[in-house]
Amino acid sequence: MTDGILEFVEDILEVSFGFDIDAIWYNLEGRCNNLSYREKIEAFCYILKVAMDKGILKIANESVFLEGTSQEISDIFKSSFPASEDKMSDDMFCFDIDDNFWTPGGGVWICNDGDEIWT
Repeated sequence: MTDGILEFVEDILEVSFGFDIDAIWYNLEGRCNNLSYREKIEAFCYILKVAMDKGILKIANESVFLEGTSQEISDIFKSSFPASEDKMSDDMFCFDIDDNFWTPGGGVWICNDGDEIWT
C-alpha cells in the first residue's frame, strides 16, 4: 500500500461513515485518481479491513453478518470484484454491466454508542 493511500484512510473513513460502502470507493477515487483498477481494489479492501479492525464497520448479507476475520472478509471482497473496471456498472457500484450483483454484502456502520447504521 502506498503512503499516499495510507494518509487518506482516516479521512476516507470519516467522510464515508454512515453511507453505502461505495462511498469508500468513490472517495478513494477522488483522492487517488492515478491508481490502476487493481490498485484501487487493493486500497478499497485495505480500507474495509482497517474499518473492520477499528470496529466501526461490519459486512452483512441479507441481514446476517459475514463471519470471518477482517482479512478474510476483505479477501472475499477482493475476489468478488468484476474482472476489469469496464465491467463495473457506471450507475451502481454493487452491480456489473450485466446487472449482476457482485458484492458479498453491504456495510453496517457501528456508532460510538453501539447503534448500527445498515446501508
